[in-house]
Amino acid sequence: MKSAMYKLPLVLLCVATCLPLAYGVGTAVDKNNFEATVINSEEVWVLEYFSPRCGTCQDFVPIWDKVAKKLQSQGVNIGSVNIDNKPAQLLAEEMGVFEEGIPYVQAFSGNGPTKIWTGYDVPTEQEVLDLAAIVLEGLPQGDNGKMLKK
Repeated sequence: MKSAMYKLPLVLLCVATCLPLAYGVGTAVDKNNFEATVINSEEVWVLEYFSPRCGTCQDFVPIWDKVAKKLQSQGVNIGSVNIDNKPAQLLAEEMGVFEEGIPYVQAFSGNGPTKIWTGYDVPTEQEVLDLAAIVLEGLPQGDNGKMLKK
């Protein structure tokens, strides 16, 4: 009984630490709020489509966490689409995500969606940052006048 009492705080610490990563970074986006949040925005959005049950998605978590924080520091809005939820599944179907596979990273601007990365092989943090920089360079800036730093 005594050893179980000591393990409980450790388990709670692990759960509290891992939950934000396991369930995506940024604003939760699905079919219900996609248009109002992303499409009607004048700002750049980058969405990550994932499933907590997907092994590759879990391997991608630490990389995506760093990339998302870097993009956020440059004024990019980050959204996460957990395809295990039905409204998010509908959005993923509409965006053609299931044809490509998850994890899937996509940028949105006034020009519509642009795929940044998808795949079954986990890229390095630098590979995703390089791809994001290439895509974001070609996106028009919103009326807020923010320019993305490289």
